[in-house]
Amino acid sequence: MTDEVNEMSAASRGSQPAAWAVFDGPDRMHLAPGYGEAESCAEDIGGEIVPLYRKPTLTDEEREAIERDLSWLQWCEDNRQIGDVGRKDIATLRGLLERLG
Repeated sequence: MTDEVNEMSAASRGSQPAAWAVFDGPDRMHLAPGYGEAESCAEDIGGEIVPLYRKPTLTDEEREAIERDLSWLQWCEDNRQIGDVGRKDIATLRGLLERLG
């Protein structure tokens, strides 16, 4: 596996790809149900392998870290120690948690 695939797989923390895509240009993509098929296709066409996931997920540790950061940012907001960027960060992190369930 390539480093990129390893990084993406580690980031998903156990979520297995639903399928794999092989890109051989900006507008050309080949789908493969398994990594072996994608690897074979990539060797044939010289393309880049990318895992395809059904839905991104967060690990418990990632969710807890985001929630801790949100608590800290909210404390700063409540104590008037935060500016517009901090308020945007609060909204962004809340949106991320909501979207990823």
